[in-house]
Amino acid sequence: MKNGYYSIMSAQQDLIAKIALGSSLEESLSDICLAIESLYADLTAYCSILILQNDRLLLGAAPSLPAAYSQAINGGKIGPEVGSCGTAAYTKSRVIVSDIESDPLWNEFKDLALIHGLRSCWSTPILSQNNEVLGTFAVYTSEKLAPEGYQLELIDRFTHLSGLAIEKDKSARREASLIAELQQSNDKFKALTAVIPDLAMVISDEGEYVDIYGADKSLVVASPSSLIGKKLTDILPDDSAKEVMAVIARTLESGKVEVCEYDLKVPRGECIFEGRVTRLDHYLPEAPEKRHVLWMDRDITDRKMAEQTIRDLALHDPLTQVPNRRLLNDRLQRVLGQVRRYNKFGALLYLDMDGFKKTNDVFGHSVGDVILEEVARRLKTSIREADTLARIGGDEFVVLFESLQKTPEKVASDIQHVALKLIETLNRKFRVDSEEFQLGVSIGCTVIGARDKSADDVIKRADMAMYESKAKGGNKFTICE
Repeated sequence: MKNGYYSIMSAQQDLIAKIALGSSLEESLSDICLAIESLYADLTAYCSILILQNDRLLLGAAPSLPAAYSQAINGGKIGPEVGSCGTAAYTKSRVIVSDIESDPLWNEFKDLALIHGLRSCWSTPILSQNNEVLGTFAVYTSEKLAPEGYQLELIDRFTHLSGLAIEKDKSARREASLIAELQQSNDKFKALTAVIPDLAMVISDEGEYVDIYGADKSLVVASPSSLIGKKLTDILPDDSAKEVMAVIARTLESGKVEVCEYDLKVPRGECIFEGRVTRLDHYLPEAPEKRHVLWMDRDITDRKMAEQTIRDLALHDPLTQVPNRRLLNDRLQRVLGQVRRYNKFGALLYLDMDGFKKTNDVFGHSVGDVILEEVARRLKTSIREADTLARIGGDEFVVLFESLQKTPEKVASDIQHVALKLIETLNRKFRVDSEEFQLGVSIGCTVIGARDKSADDVIKRADMAMYESKAKGGNKFTICE
């Protein structure tokens, strides 16, 4: 089970990184299909992702389906009885067809599927953050089959990633379309096509608002008509005004496009803006000697929040929201550097839940997930705020002491105190609905000193100590020197 969890999380992290780094939509969706196909090691599965445009589903990716089948379903209309995908997109709900040959939803399409060896199809709608249908995620199998719980859970994880990739692509396309339209329609700014105009302001070198074009009133601190002729130092907060004037001065001096980001409270709310600023010569025919800049503003609040979400997903465990192995390694490397630099000592505790695998196998992943979330909550409240709690496997957690001590003896004393506290808190019964579960925890501990060369060395040593605790019957801690 640990390997299965690690494989799923590793695949998710790789896909999130590709989406964040700007892989094309076709490449991202194809990688998602291949990832879930490889994770379904116990059956032959073929995945497809269809993208909804108006009332038709267009092929996004289907790297393993027969090309003839993919071409045939491309552009199909959605409806209440249009196979698995057309129905899922129409009803906004998952559609499970375990037998294509006999299911009425497939009456008009079963011959096409059967001739290509497809016997079942499980389709899940891909929904946006606003609960709008973006497309469908389908898994076909070569045998008549209904999905098990873990298979549906896997589909849900990768359906969410598909939605992120599709929404990111749609946003980029909308932005590109807006740029093209504005470039064509605004003759006055033909020479400034490098600037993306959501809100355009012409400002003098003294900070006076001269003109405001195309302003969404919710993005301006006051109505455009009331701003003309006034200085931004009289309108904006002092810190913001100083920042804006500094950008204007740099732009006029360099003659190059300046780009800046800043926060500002406007009628829409607290927003993050991207400002693109360029020098505008001879703007006023009656005073051509006066210097001005063209300041183009874009509200990038949603984009920043989406980027933060992607960063959080890449560095945190999606179930418990605590740091994952990647973030743990970064922090452990930092601690190793401080240990060597200041000749001090830290510690790492490796925790593995006793009895969790049996509980998870008997009662299912949904119960196991609730228990793991509670484990993380208890651990977070039992360690110091300065220390790091990370989940690195199915039921494996790590506590990294980031508060360094002068002697290994003092660290060992801290380890004993914390380990006993963690054993005590995890020995309390876990309650899920009406069931109670008694678990324990085996802990391996190690002192981090100047001898340690890498994060892997420290983790392996603590892992070995954890297995010593297991060998002693569990619910114990062992300190490895």
